[in-house]
Amino acid sequence: MFNIRKNLINFFVISYSLINLSHNNSQIAPRLNFKETEKYTAEQIVYSASRINNLEKSLEYADSYAKSIKYESDSSNYGKKNYYASFKVINQRRKDDCDGIAVAKMALLLKYDPKILIISDNYYLTESHAEAIVIKDGKYYSPGISNNRGFDSMGELVNEIALILGEPKIKYKYFFICNFDKEDLVYSDEDIKKKRIIEEYGTIQN
Repeated sequence: MFNIRKNLINFFVISYSLINLSHNNSQIAPRLNFKETEKYTAEQIVYSASRINNLEKSLEYADSYAKSIKYESDSSNYGKKNYYASFKVINQRRKDDCDGIAVAKMALLLKYDPKILIISDNYYLTESHAEAIVIKDGKYYSPGISNNRGFDSMGELVNEIALILGEPKIKYKYFFICNFDKEDLVYSDEDIKKKRIIEEYGTIQN
């Protein structure tokens, strides 16, 4: 009984802190210590992110969380060549590859209808890279790529991604823009790759 009461008290203290941090000024990202994110559930982190009413601050918030995730391949992490975990699972494991990090960013940008952008040098995506994006007012935004400005075209964004990755601009020729059911994205216990919805695809115009 004592442990149950203690856990309930901890839950409410953390929840109150999250609300308090973002209630007074919704333009400022809540100052969570993502190195100790195990204190917070996926639901609490997503709620905290939803309290930010400024796109630039939301992008910074998603980027800050993503930097706390250790990169690890799916084969090492999940025993599968290509696996898309939900944000809940990623938050528990604290490690994933580029598509997992993109999913985590998406979960913290839900109010902006985020997508996952997959770019590749071939149509079959045998070699690819994933980033979370937000398309707003005709501009492309991506946390971690540029938190303070949008790109005028898909080609400009992909060129910036290639630059950050140390790849030549011409490497990425194809793109896929996908989405997920928000409930699956955050809470599913299954591979959500099977449930991704391809909204747009084609060749990248540089």
